[in-house]
Amino acid sequence: MPEADPEPDGGVRCLLIHLGTVFVGGSFSTIAGQPRANIAQLDASTGVASPWRGDTDGRVFSVAVWQRSLYVGGEFDHAGGQARNSLAALDLRTGSATAWDARLGPSRMYIAHGDYVWPYVEAVVVDHGTVYAGGWFSDAGGSHRVSVAAIDARTAHATAFDARLEGAGDVVTAIAVRRRTVSGHTVWAGGEFGRIAGESQAFLAALDDSTGRLLGAPPRLDGAVHGLLVSGDGVYAVGEFRSLNGFPRCGVALISALGSSALFAGGGVPAALHSPAAWLAPATPNPARESALLRFGLAHAGVADLTVYDLQGRRVANLLDREMLAAGEHAAQIRTDGWSPGCYVYRLEAGGLRLTRKLLVVR
Repeated sequence: MPEADPEPDGGVRCLLIHLGTVFVGGSFSTIAGQPRANIAQLDASTGVASPWRGDTDGRVFSVAVWQRSLYVGGEFDHAGGQARNSLAALDLRTGSATAWDARLGPSRMYIAHGDYVWPYVEAVVVDHGTVYAGGWFSDAGGSHRVSVAAIDARTAHATAFDARLEGAGDVVTAIAVRRRTVSGHTVWAGGEFGRIAGESQAFLAALDDSTGRLLGAPPRLDGAVHGLLVSGDGVYAVGEFRSLNGFPRCGVALISALGSSALFAGGGVPAALHSPAAWLAPATPNPARESALLRFGLAHAGVADLTVYDLQGRRVANLLDREMLAAGEHAAQIRTDGWSPGCYVYRLEAGGLRLTRKLLVVR
């Protein structure tokens, strides 16, 4: 059968590939020539719509699969033939709503300027039997949960996870879940907020999956996060930011975690060299004129050497000489105003590793 162009008659907000099919969510009424309200299942090879019907009466923003259900988040009152408020579980075989109902509410939310706005869900992730939902709401799973919630995928009851967003306009638009190196999972929440888990933390936060409390040294962003993706031991963030932890990152950043500490890179700039034992970040600034900051981290307390060489292999500076350091992030400032212009190499030796980067000195 030749490939078909699905040609939806409206916007598409999310895609999910599952067992040879593609679930498509958005704001459309027909797709692949068939009537489908905002959610459809297409053949991954041909683009032909299957008989599956999980129609909603409003937009679909996010979908996730777990076991026999498709979890759907959006801005709707009904899904799969049942009353469901912006979050629903649809049977993977038929599209009918299951008995699972997270009961997002209240049905209308009041904000400061006096308008009433329906609650909505922009992000849905299912991990180990827990549904993580992010959006704009004040109750979920029978408990008070503001804009981000963890809900049992079997019982539809909220778990003890409570990130406690506080602002009337706070919204979570992206969620990612990543296994930590020691135990448990880290829930990354991104969006437009200024406080989370009772602390001042804007736009992006790493949260404990059991309690919702902040983990490690929180990243500092200057703009909203709209997407998160787990890849290996890192998390990619995309959004409207221009800097991350003071370093330029134009809308894209890679965040890589070592235990509960984190290093931040991306936005077209090489990420930090890292391993389970240590990491070494790019020098800032680079090129350097008068001085440069060398950032590095250790997963465990230990002895470290940090040395700078020229391209002839001659040692130019010895910043650390078998020095005992605690686990976590460290930084060393180096003066370069007396150096000859050119390329230099700085090397970190720690945890049985040798990590090397280049530093360019200019005048």
